[in-house]
Amino acid sequence: MTILRHALDHSERPVFIGMYLLDKDYNFVHSDLLYLRVAKTIEHPTIVMDIVDSHHKRYYYRAINWERTLLVCVKISNGLSEVEQYIEEPSGKFMAQLYRKANFVSL
Repeated sequence: MTILRHALDHSERPVFIGMYLLDKDYNFVHSDLLYLRVAKTIEHPTIVMDIVDSHHKRYYYRAINWERTLLVCVKISNGLSEVEQYIEEPSGKFMAQLYRKANFVSL
């Protein structure tokens, strides 16, 4: 039996979260605490950005505590949203590159 993990984003669309997540170095990670942080970031983001180039991606950004932030990358394909990658503590340079390409989504 397969259990589907998902979180509902700010517009009530389900975003599916795989059993294993990819970190910024594309290593597979499995952790219940990480799953909860990713789900909370999707459900209650501070910033949501859409980037449409060869693929449609949506980025959810949130502070997970006073000192740490989390950026979740979701790939949207054929109307389905699935977590592709997460980045803990994204650098300012990386965020600036996203800001330049992004269309911001109002919450």
